[in-house]
Amino acid sequence: VMLVFWSSKDPEAGRLVEMANEWVTKFADRPLVVIGVNHDDRKTLRELEESQVLFRNFSDPGKDLAKEYRVGTWPLVYVLGKDRVIGYSGAPGSFAELSAEAMLAGTQP
Repeated sequence: VMLVFWSSKDPEAGRLVEMANEWVTKFADRPLVVIGVNHDDRKTLRELEESQVLFRNFSDPGKDLAKEYRVGTWPLVYVLGKDRVIGYSGAPGSFAELSAEAMLAGTQP
């Protein structure tokens, strides 16, 4: 699982959506799912999903899930493997993708 904490209000939201959409496409035939945790209101999130977002999202306007995962900076990506192993926690980008690849290959990043 790639768990992506994000908001459309983030300065780099467009780039993040582009990256996450690329991950959805790249890993489509592999056992990896990209899930967004978004703190926009539901109406805004649904509009984004209808127009440009290919990955599933949870609406977390109160940041409750973000608090559970101790998200301090936005956006943030967790790469979670089987057995609840955290393979990566940090900024979205190539390290998140490489960590996902490594976990799918059965190696630790």
